[in-house]
Amino acid sequence: VLIARHPSRLTELGVFTPLALLFATWSWVSGWWGGDVGYLTLQWVIIASWLFTSQWVIARKALDQTRLINGLLIVGSVSALVITVYFYLNHPFSDRLEGITAARAPTLVGHVYGVVVLIAVYLSWQSKTLLNSVLLTLAAVPALAAVVLSQSRGPAIAIVLSLFVGMIWLRPAWRVIGVQ
Repeated sequence: VLIARHPSRLTELGVFTPLALLFATWSWVSGWWGGDVGYLTLQWVIIASWLFTSQWVIARKALDQTRLINGLLIVGSVSALVITVYFYLNHPFSDRLEGITAARAPTLVGHVYGVVVLIAVYLSWQSKTLLNSVLLTLAAVPALAAVVLSQSRGPAIAIVLSLFVGMIWLRPAWRVIGVQ
Protein backbone atom coordinates (compact mmCIF):
# COMPACT_ATOMS: atom_id res chain seq x y z
CA VAL A 1 0.00 0.00 0.00
CA LEU A 2 2.79 2.41 0.87
CA ILE A 3 4.58 1.77 -2.41
CA ALA A 4 1.37 2.12 -4.43
CA ARG A 5 0.72 5.51 -2.84
CA HIS A 6 4.34 6.66 -2.94
CA PRO A 7 6.45 4.87 -5.59
CA SER A 8 9.48 6.91 -4.50
CA ARG A 9 9.51 4.86 -1.24
CA LEU A 10 11.23 2.05 -3.13
CA THR A 11 14.50 3.96 -2.80
CA GLU A 12 14.08 4.09 1.01
CA LEU A 13 13.96 0.31 1.36
CA GLY A 14 17.69 -0.24 1.09
CA VAL A 15 19.10 -3.43 -0.36
CA PHE A 16 18.18 -5.93 2.38
CA THR A 17 14.41 -5.41 2.40
CA PRO A 18 13.91 -6.30 -1.29
CA LEU A 19 16.30 -9.25 -0.88
CA ALA A 20 14.34 -10.53 2.14
CA LEU A 21 11.09 -10.04 0.24
CA LEU A 22 12.54 -11.87 -2.75
CA PHE A 23 13.55 -14.79 -0.53
CA ALA A 24 10.08 -14.85 1.08
CA THR A 25 8.52 -14.85 -2.39
CA TRP A 26 10.75 -17.72 -3.49
CA SER A 27 9.76 -19.69 -0.37
CA TRP A 28 6.09 -19.00 -1.11
CA VAL A 29 6.37 -20.04 -4.78
CA SER A 30 8.42 -23.14 -3.93
CA GLY A 31 5.63 -24.26 -1.61
CA TRP A 32 3.08 -24.43 -4.41
CA TRP A 33 4.06 -27.98 -5.29
CA GLY A 34 4.11 -29.06 -1.64
CA GLY A 35 0.61 -28.03 -0.65
CA ASP A 36 -0.84 -25.74 2.04
CA VAL A 37 -0.52 -22.63 -0.12
CA GLY A 38 -2.87 -20.77 2.24
CA TYR A 39 -0.42 -21.11 5.13
CA LEU A 40 2.51 -20.04 2.94
CA THR A 41 0.50 -17.05 1.70
CA LEU A 42 -0.19 -16.05 5.32
CA GLN A 43 3.53 -16.26 6.07
CA TRP A 44 4.38 -14.16 3.02
CA VAL A 45 1.83 -11.47 3.95
CA ILE A 46 3.18 -11.33 7.51
CA ILE A 47 6.80 -11.07 6.33
CA ALA A 48 6.01 -8.46 3.68
CA SER A 49 3.95 -6.40 6.15
CA TRP A 50 6.71 -6.57 8.71
CA LEU A 51 9.40 -5.58 6.20
CA PHE A 52 7.52 -2.62 4.77
CA THR A 53 6.24 -1.43 8.13
CA SER A 54 9.73 -1.63 9.62
CA GLN A 55 11.17 0.37 6.75
CA TRP A 56 8.36 2.92 7.04
CA VAL A 57 9.00 3.38 10.76
CA ILE A 58 12.75 3.67 10.22
CA ALA A 59 12.28 6.17 7.37
CA ARG A 60 10.04 8.33 9.56
CA LYS A 61 12.53 8.04 12.43
CA ALA A 62 9.61 7.19 14.72
CA LEU A 63 11.29 4.23 16.40
CA ASP A 64 11.47 4.26 20.18
CA GLN A 65 13.57 1.20 20.90
CA THR A 66 12.74 1.10 24.61
CA ARG A 67 9.00 1.01 23.95
CA LEU A 68 9.49 -1.50 21.16
CA ILE A 69 11.52 -3.89 23.34
CA ASN A 70 9.13 -3.55 26.29
CA GLY A 71 6.17 -4.11 23.98
CA LEU A 72 7.80 -7.22 22.52
CA LEU A 73 8.39 -8.53 26.02
CA ILE A 74 4.81 -7.95 27.15
CA VAL A 75 3.21 -9.32 23.98
CA GLY A 76 5.61 -12.26 23.92
CA SER A 77 5.00 -13.23 27.54
CA VAL A 78 1.23 -12.94 27.28
CA SER A 79 1.06 -14.80 23.97
CA ALA A 80 3.31 -17.58 25.31
CA LEU A 81 0.92 -18.03 28.21
CA VAL A 82 -2.12 -18.00 25.92
CA ILE A 83 -0.79 -20.51 23.38
CA THR A 84 0.46 -22.83 26.12
CA VAL A 85 -2.88 -22.90 27.93
CA TYR A 86 -4.86 -23.16 24.68
CA PHE A 87 -2.70 -25.96 23.28
CA TYR A 88 -2.71 -28.10 26.40
CA LEU A 89 -6.46 -27.76 26.88
CA ASN A 90 -6.81 -29.73 23.63
CA HIS A 91 -3.72 -31.98 23.73
CA PRO A 92 -2.03 -34.30 26.20
CA PHE A 93 0.78 -32.76 28.22
CA SER A 94 3.31 -35.10 26.58
CA ASP A 95 2.77 -33.51 23.13
CA ARG A 96 5.24 -30.96 21.79
CA LEU A 97 3.84 -27.43 22.05
CA GLU A 98 2.72 -26.05 18.70
CA GLY A 99 1.73 -22.47 17.99
CA ILE A 100 -1.58 -21.11 16.74
CA THR A 101 -0.11 -18.34 14.57
CA ALA A 102 2.41 -18.35 11.71
CA ALA A 103 4.89 -20.03 14.08
CA ARG A 104 3.02 -23.33 14.20
CA ALA A 105 5.88 -25.85 14.30
CA PRO A 106 7.38 -26.67 17.71
CA THR A 107 10.85 -25.55 16.64
CA LEU A 108 9.51 -22.17 15.50
CA VAL A 109 7.67 -21.82 18.81
CA GLY A 110 10.97 -22.49 20.57
CA HIS A 111 12.82 -19.89 18.50
CA VAL A 112 10.17 -17.17 18.80
CA TYR A 113 9.75 -17.50 22.55
CA GLY A 114 13.48 -18.00 23.00
CA VAL A 115 13.94 -14.44 21.76
CA VAL A 116 11.40 -13.27 24.35
CA VAL A 117 13.37 -15.11 27.07
CA LEU A 118 16.59 -13.43 25.96
CA ILE A 119 14.99 -9.98 25.90
CA ALA A 120 13.62 -10.44 29.43
CA VAL A 121 16.84 -11.81 30.89
CA TYR A 122 19.06 -9.21 29.24
CA LEU A 123 16.76 -6.41 30.45
CA SER A 124 16.79 -7.89 33.95
CA TRP A 125 20.59 -7.93 33.93
CA GLN A 126 20.65 -4.24 33.04
CA SER A 127 17.95 -3.24 35.52
CA LYS A 128 18.83 -0.65 38.16
CA THR A 129 16.87 -2.29 40.99
CA LEU A 130 16.61 -5.87 42.17
CA LEU A 131 12.79 -5.67 42.16
CA ASN A 132 12.69 -4.71 38.47
CA SER A 133 15.15 -7.48 37.73
CA VAL A 134 12.93 -10.02 39.48
CA LEU A 135 9.82 -8.76 37.65
CA LEU A 136 11.57 -9.00 34.30
CA THR A 137 12.76 -12.51 35.16
CA LEU A 138 9.18 -13.49 36.02
CA ALA A 139 8.05 -12.09 32.65
CA ALA A 140 10.42 -14.60 31.02
CA VAL A 141 8.81 -17.60 32.73
CA PRO A 142 5.86 -18.13 30.30
CA ALA A 143 8.18 -17.82 27.30
CA LEU A 144 10.73 -20.16 28.86
CA ALA A 145 7.96 -22.64 29.59
CA ALA A 146 6.91 -22.46 25.93
CA VAL A 147 10.49 -23.19 24.84
CA VAL A 148 10.76 -26.16 27.21
CA LEU A 149 7.32 -27.51 26.26
CA SER A 150 8.16 -27.23 22.55
CA GLN A 151 10.83 -29.85 23.27
CA SER A 152 13.10 -28.22 20.68
CA ARG A 153 16.80 -28.76 21.29
CA GLY A 154 18.06 -26.06 18.90
CA PRO A 155 16.29 -23.12 20.56
CA ALA A 156 17.18 -24.41 24.03
CA ILE A 157 20.86 -24.69 23.12
CA ALA A 158 20.75 -21.24 21.48
CA ILE A 159 19.32 -19.72 24.67
CA VAL A 160 22.00 -21.29 26.84
CA LEU A 161 24.82 -20.19 24.53
CA SER A 162 23.37 -16.67 24.17
CA LEU A 163 23.03 -16.30 27.93
CA PHE A 164 26.59 -17.51 28.41
CA VAL A 165 27.91 -14.98 25.89
CA GLY A 166 25.66 -12.31 27.43
CA MET A 167 27.08 -12.99 30.91
CA ILE A 168 30.59 -12.47 29.60
CA TRP A 169 29.66 -9.40 27.58
CA LEU A 170 27.21 -7.63 29.93
CA ARG A 171 28.62 -8.83 33.28
CA PRO A 172 25.39 -8.78 35.29
CA ALA A 173 25.47 -8.45 39.06
CA TRP A 174 25.91 -11.77 40.86
CA ARG A 175 22.89 -11.10 43.08
CA VAL A 176 20.68 -10.87 39.97
CA ILE A 177 22.07 -14.13 38.59
CA GLY A 178 21.58 -15.72 42.01
CA VAL A 179 17.92 -14.69 42.09
CA GLN A 180 17.39 -15.98 38.56
